[in-house]
Amino acid sequence: MPTFLLLAPVIPIIAILYFLIPISSQWVMMCAPLVPYTILVLIFKHQINWWWYSKHPPKIDQQTNDFLNNYFPYYKGLNEENKRRFGARLRMFNFDKEYISKELREIPGDIRLLTAATAIQTTFGLKDGLLRHWGQLVFYRQPFHTPNRQYFHTGEVHYEDGCIILAVDDMIKGISKQKTNYNIAVHHMALAFQYDEKVEDKDFYFFDAPDGEIPEEALFKKLAVIRGWQNLPKLPYAQLESDELFGICVEHFFAAPIKFKEHLPDMYQALKGILNQDPIEVASPVIHQI
Repeated sequence: MPTFLLLAPVIPIIAILYFLIPISSQWVMMCAPLVPYTILVLIFKHQINWWWYSKHPPKIDQQTNDFLNNYFPYYKGLNEENKRRFGARLRMFNFDKEYISKELREIPGDIRLLTAATAIQTTFGLKDGLLRHWGQLVFYRQPFHTPNRQYFHTGEVHYEDGCIILAVDDMIKGISKQKTNYNIAVHHMALAFQYDEKVEDKDFYFFDAPDGEIPEEALFKKLAVIRGWQNLPKLPYAQLESDELFGICVEHFFAAPIKFKEHLPDMYQALKGILNQDPIEVASPVIHQI
């Protein structure tokens, strides 16, 4: 809309000059300054739109609001003021994002919406939490192989390329049934946030493993208790890379905040500070409004 308003006067001006100036060479000279003006507006259209909408937050339509209330529990729990803030961020999130499909013929609108909503959920407590470095969101239908990981997995983040890769089927399960499934979308949005904010393990990893136990394995057992997954033959995050602990902890932080706080109080407090959110406060999770 802002770029349209900036370009809208160009055609009438050219038309008026055409009828007022009888000599074609003079008409061309008078119109010449409009060419670089138009080019500059088109080149910087994303920046112009971003600036405008940051000053005038857009609203989501009723259909999007209804969809999120039905299929995105985090949004459903928010009060009306926070829903308006969430909706404005949701609209802005997509201004500089490219959605790429690797297996689907096209990416359905609800998949785009759920992905963007998960990013907003993860960074809702931050002033500029729209993951602007991450310009590409790539989707496979099911777990996939990549050159970096020669085994089936459900997601990756690549800081150098600004790329987040997700398996759609697993993502939907994690969002719609988070009590029984692992939310890979929150996990990888958290990893993207971690890269942006340079969060280190020492900033949140406050856990003392029992004597004789490997710290990471002991933490996974504790997280399994938090989710009620003690009897699962294989934990859904067991094969994740060792440098993805932040994503694992943030996923549990949002999925089971009450039990997380009960079993890992120090880590819970640390994540609250990093994310500026307390998900136990469902209607108003942001701690300090920025």
